[in-house]
Amino acid sequence: MLLSIITPTLNRSRLLREALASVAAQPAIAIEHLVVDGGSTDGTEEMLREHPSVILLRDRGLGLYDA
Repeated sequence: MLLSIITPTLNRSRLLREALASVAAQPAIAIEHLVVDGGSTDGTEEMLREHPSVILLRDRGLGLYDA
């Protein structure tokens, strides 16, 4: 079974780092983690490069609620 987790974000790289760590710490279950970024300008995309298993969906200018 595959569990999909979707995390919307906008300029919250510090909190996103904590969310990524929490998801990664889950016991042995198959997880697909998608981060939907509404156009962050705080280094979110660069930080996510350190997490190649996370799928980034990004569209500048959407904002948090559209993400």
